[in-house]
Amino acid sequence: MIKEALEIIEIIPGTFWGVIVGSLFSLGGVWLTNKASDQRLKTQFDHERALKTQEREMSLRKDVYLQAAEAVSAGVQALSNFPNLEISNDEVAKVYVEKSPSISRAYVIGSMKTIKALTDFGGELAALMLVLYVERAEILTLKNKVTLLDFQMSGFGKDRDRYLELMRDANINGQRDPQYWKVLNEGFEFEQGRIHSHSQDRDAISKQLALQQFKFMKRCVTESHRMSRCLAPLLIAVREELQLPLDIDGYREILDSSIAKQQVAIDDFVNIFAKKINSEKL
Repeated sequence: MIKEALEIIEIIPGTFWGVIVGSLFSLGGVWLTNKASDQRLKTQFDHERALKTQEREMSLRKDVYLQAAEAVSAGVQALSNFPNLEISNDEVAKVYVEKSPSISRAYVIGSMKTIKALTDFGGELAALMLVLYVERAEILTLKNKVTLLDFQMSGFGKDRDRYLELMRDANINGQRDPQYWKVLNEGFEFEQGRIHSHSQDRDAISKQLALQQFKFMKRCVTESHRMSRCLAPLLIAVREELQLPLDIDGYREILDSSIAKQQVAIDDFVNIFAKKINSEKL
């Protein structure tokens, strides 16, 4: 059997074996080329998959941080509502309260640096708002006193006008009874005296209210500027996560310049009205 196989091999021309060997080398080259190509495709696929995963994560981070930024901005802007006594306590920080849940999402995806900056800012803002609510309540008490005095003077004025109407009717009807006129005059003078006394109290409280309100407004603006500066660490941490460059020195310079201009304007405004209130009788 082996002999027959050897005879068959001897019959095959040498050129045929050259073709066979060449084909084997060609097949080997194709196999090696395909293997390298597969490896390159796998590497490219893994790279593209990693890029897409990174893009999805970055997109998610941007969406979460943008919503959190809106909430943080609403918190700082809410500080400007505190001096406005026409806004109820429930409405002062309503927008911030509504948007604040979006801040909690940032804790899920944020780095420790971002979480710390966000926690520090949120804690500082919450503590500040509690203090401002207390100071605002004291000013609202003065405002309520003024409102009460206005209401009382309105009632005294109606009683005084009623005495005037009775005097007019008595005069028209020819009433000459001295005792009757004495009662009317005393009633009129009594109501007029109460109006005058309450008016003096109202002027004094209104002046105190205006001074405290302007002082409180200045305090709120100053605190708003301070909280804006406190945003710097948070902004740096977030932009690092989003791979966005930031010239922190340039940012602080712009922020400080803007705050300085606003502070000058607020100080001038408050000082002008404070002098006016102190020099005039309200």
